[in-house]
Amino acid sequence: MCDRADARVMIGAAVLGVVLGAVQDEVAVPPPVPDWNHDIAPLVGRACATCHQAGGAGPFRLDRRNDFARRGEFVLELVDAGRMPPWLGRGDGWRDDRRLSLDDKSLLRRWIQAGAPIDRTDPDAPAITAPIPVPTKVPGPTVMRAVDGVFTLPMESDPAWHQGEIDQRGNTIPLGNQTPWRVRGIEIDTGAPQAMRVASIVFDDTGAGRYLDDRDPRVGFLMAGDAGISPSGAHGVILGGVDRLRWPDGFHLPVPVGADAVVEWHYRPTGVEETMRPRLMFELLSEEEAMDSRPLRWLPVGLGRIKIGAEAVATMESAMVEVPVEVDLVGVTPRGLEIATAMELRALAPDSPSDAAGEVVIGFEDWDHHQRETVISETPRRFAAGTRFQASFRLDNRSENPSNPDSPAKDIARGRRTGVLAILLHLAAVEAGDDASLAARGPEEVKALMRPRRGP
Repeated sequence: MCDRADARVMIGAAVLGVVLGAVQDEVAVPPPVPDWNHDIAPLVGRACATCHQAGGAGPFRLDRRNDFARRGEFVLELVDAGRMPPWLGRGDGWRDDRRLSLDDKSLLRRWIQAGAPIDRTDPDAPAITAPIPVPTKVPGPTVMRAVDGVFTLPMESDPAWHQGEIDQRGNTIPLGNQTPWRVRGIEIDTGAPQAMRVASIVFDDTGAGRYLDDRDPRVGFLMAGDAGISPSGAHGVILGGVDRLRWPDGFHLPVPVGADAVVEWHYRPTGVEETMRPRLMFELLSEEEAMDSRPLRWLPVGLGRIKIGAEAVATMESAMVEVPVEVDLVGVTPRGLEIATAMELRALAPDSPSDAAGEVVIGFEDWDHHQRETVISETPRRFAAGTRFQASFRLDNRSENPSNPDSPAKDIARGRRTGVLAILLHLAAVEAGDDASLAARGPEEVKALMRPRRGP
């Protein structure tokens, strides 16, 4: 009896030993040390080198191993803080989200901590240059247009005629289109990628953009690039370094005959004067493609006027903006002042009370108006007719805010007909017969932005 019991104990101990040994072996095998050539260079090429390459928008190179290794700890700090790669949006479901995953951050950290090895399989292998993904070739016809003349970016910001300083320049570019255009994509070439940060675009056939150009004897103009009541950015904002904006298949920007592209350029002075003659390339739909494509319309959700005292922090809310028809939300474009620190867009269902919290559509944290861009949904989000949108904006007008252009802080009272703070919605009517109603809603809301608020 004892012999049998002893045998069972010995067999159990043996099995347990095998199991524990297997677990120990599994735990004991560490992940391979990441190296530059196989692990880090592809990641850097995808997430960093589009800007941080020779002649790129970034102030230094990161596409070479030695350059990255020298700045490794600094880069990790920026990545952990969410400052790089540039992506202001918060929330899931947005296309081209450049934020690094936790696994990517861990990979970078382990590589730096391991001494930034080049190649684990061949100690004599040279470090490769980070491979930058090649943009998808534009399938449709393209048209190039350039600014008529050249202009110079100053060494420092220009004094504004209203208050503070401005770092923007506008141009009206005649398109010369004798037929309506259906634009699926826009690409910019500024010639000064480290200085030029943002291109904010609106198409105009009213002559408002030409009026801005004609009243200024210089090439372009120093005012905001709104075309009458059409807000700058109504047809997209492109971030420097990214240099392109492409709408999803099935959607396009309608451009009437004889229109102009009014572009508001935002720049960061580099300490030297730079001569500019920017160019824009437009990707157009063919007649056949246009048959299955819906026009995008803009709708502002924002504030036409704001007041905030020196050293104050405040959160301001827009009025509710209702969509008159069933729509697909394809993208959003944020607009904010330098002292803005965050903004959020919410949607309230047609039958919800006005004091309901609503659904968060997207948020923008750590706001930087030099990094703003149009954000496009991975899948268009459908909202019923009668859905109401509301935006909130957090402002920090304290002297300690490093983004505040005034130090010491000053009382601020600003107004802008198309919205001094806004989130522009890019919408398409679900039913073709509802497009005209949706197109009219944007200008109607712009006219309402400067009226005194009444109710929630």
